[in-house]
Amino acid sequence: MTPKVAVVGKGNVGGALARGLERAGYAVRAVGNDAAAVRDTATWGEVVILAVTYPAIDAVLAELGSAI
Repeated sequence: MTPKVAVVGKGNVGGALARGLERAGYAVRAVGNDAAAVRDTATWGEVVILAVTYPAIDAVLAELGSAI
């Protein structure tokens, strides 16, 4: 069974990762810049990929809190 993959970031990299993982048969949820949706998606996923810019990492990790 393939793990559920949460992709945080819907830009060029996050979008490409999500599409590729879906084509490979993974259950994928991708989310953009919505704090509640980020926490919900990260809680859903068994694997969480952060596809955000380097300056945004601290803010995203603060949004995630204890979700991961």
